[in-house]
Amino acid sequence: MSREAIVVINDEGICTAAAKAYWNVLRESVATIFLDHPDTPVLVVRVGAFYMVDDLRQRDTNWEVMIFDERWKRLYGYGGGA
Repeated sequence: MSREAIVVINDEGICTAAAKAYWNVLRESVATIFLDHPDTPVLVVRVGAFYMVDDLRQRDTNWEVMIFDERWKRLYGYGGGA
């Protein structure tokens, strides 16, 4: 994969959609922690046709990076805690 295929996303619409998808997954999987958590900023990196999304919280024992397709379907996640 070329370097040009890896892009940090700054588009507000894409970032908003990524935040919504990211937090919805967490609300569904660990609802007791994130049930009332608002959609907050995320870091979005496009790698080819996929999006890597990470929230901007301070790293502690619970964190997860998620990989989504272009329709914001979660394909994979990795992290610690939760």
